[in-house]
Amino acid sequence: MGRKRTKDPLAGIESDEASKKRVWTVLQVLSGQMGISEAAKAAQISPNRYYQLEQKAVHAMLLAMSPTQGRGQPMQRLQKMEKRSVALEQENARQKQLLRMARKLWGPMAETDGRKGKAEAQGAASA
Repeated sequence: MGRKRTKDPLAGIESDEASKKRVWTVLQVLSGQMGISEAAKAAQISPNRYYQLEQKAVHAMLLAMSPTQGRGQPMQRLQKMEKRSVALEQENARQKQLLRMARKLWGPMAETDGRKGKAEAQGAASA
């Protein structure tokens, strides 16, 4: 047998009381415990406004429950990430080649990456 539910599934969620009341009302209507007109009265809104809130709530639940959470299909995301990975690997190889060329052209100067070496720093300090 499963665990017993708490009476208020919204307990512990930070929000204003009016929002919690509306969520609770929508949940009661969706579960068949309350009718639309009764729910609208309880939430102090028009039936049309109730339908709008219900649609937004159901949409938000679907989005929250989807495996991608609204960020596209998993395979499309994977393909996009693979393309980006290939592009980054190519850019990395290009940067390494540029660094090798710079080291060949400038010799020891290229090894310091533009920073002063210990000998240069000491020579400048004693001068």
